[in-house]
Amino acid sequence: MKKNIFLLFFLMVIIACNQRNNESENIKNKKALHKNQELKQVNFSEKSLIAFIDSVKRLSTDSLIEKGSFYSDSIFLDIKQINQKLNRLDFNTLKTAIKKKSINILQAEKIFGKIDLDSNYLGKKNIPVKFYAFDNGNYKEFAISFNKNWVRGITNLYFFNADSLLAKKAIYNYYGLELKHYKDVDGKTIIYYREDYITGSGIWWNNLYFYKYYNNRFIPILNELSNGNVQNDFGGPRVKWLESIIQKTNPLVLKMVYYQGFNYMKSENVETNYLLNDSTMVEYKWDEQSRTLKGAYQSSKITKPQILTYYVQDNELLYINIYHDLLKNQMRDKQKGKLILKFLNTVKNYEWAMDCR
Repeated sequence: MKKNIFLLFFLMVIIACNQRNNESENIKNKKALHKNQELKQVNFSEKSLIAFIDSVKRLSTDSLIEKGSFYSDSIFLDIKQINQKLNRLDFNTLKTAIKKKSINILQAEKIFGKIDLDSNYLGKKNIPVKFYAFDNGNYKEFAISFNKNWVRGITNLYFFNADSLLAKKAIYNYYGLELKHYKDVDGKTIIYYREDYITGSGIWWNNLYFYKYYNNRFIPILNELSNGNVQNDFGGPRVKWLESIIQKTNPLVLKMVYYQGFNYMKSENVETNYLLNDSTMVEYKWDEQSRTLKGAYQSSKITKPQILTYYVQDNELLYINIYHDLLKNQMRDKQKGKLILKFLNTVKNYEWAMDCR
């Protein structure tokens, strides 16, 4: 077995941080990675690994869920609430800019404050205006950004309800932003898009973010996995895939197609590597008390904690905790038992290396 395969999870964190321009965290993680790569892989006994999997089962599931969802949720909930009513002159200036698809930078900053300009527009007088209409193309519910179509990277969106600037949200999309919307059962507008965290060959991760126009506010209502994918050593010891496909809205229904098992290189028999290979439907309905879209997971074949195990990050303890019984049952199969023990050995080495930092 390769030395410290599991330690490559740090690289995924580094990629995500690169996309969010967190350079100081990159340096910290790189130093930790180089230090841990010097540690050699230990082959633990089967008895030790059985004790390990049982000990992970006893860990707090809620704590593991909180850790596993923190990164995605922190971006999802990071909205700047503004709730500022524009005066008539500024609102007319904005509507003119939308029609012309361009605005003078000084005029824009008079309305919106300091704007993070793309380097392409430094030293120029005007910047492009992109208009997103959510209500038959008028100026009732809409958003704008100061860039052109299909811009890769971070887009700052400003959400309006008529002449009221409600909120600002920074969105990262590697392949270009597609902002979509629909009317919920209560007639209120829901906005959704894909947020990219990691992009690469054989490894990527993005989530669907849903927000709602609610009582003259713009609020977060659902964060669900869009596509989590790991197909090689770079992502750790597990092969995993979950894709959510929107079947309909009002009510929202997602079809989730998923599988997970072990890295292909650990067995020539591909089927042996899969512990799960299935699909299910999940329906989401508005919950007024929590002001969120609630998934009816109890009527599907997957739970929210299980979905989190398809996130492309350090979540192997959550995976073992959630799928403890499945792993123990599959260990009765001789071939799969060997793969599971290898997997547990890798995870235990990783946890041991973290303790040695």
